[in-house]
Amino acid sequence: MDKTGTKIIGLDSTEPDLDYGKVGRTQQKFMEIELEKAQNDNLYSIIALHHHIIPVPKNGQRKECFK
Repeated sequence: MDKTGTKIIGLDSTEPDLDYGKVGRTQQKFMEIELEKAQNDNLYSIIALHHHIIPVPKNGQRKECFK
């Protein structure tokens, strides 16, 4: 079946309370699978990352951040 359109793949690259991030293996595998599905369906692909460019204090999951 031919489809037309766009597939948007969202990944969270944030690290709690830090200004850098990473895409882990689980998200990388998810991205690879979704890109392959999009290619098979003849869709354009867009990958969007959620990533802080500056540290955002007290937004993390660490309990010591809330002291």
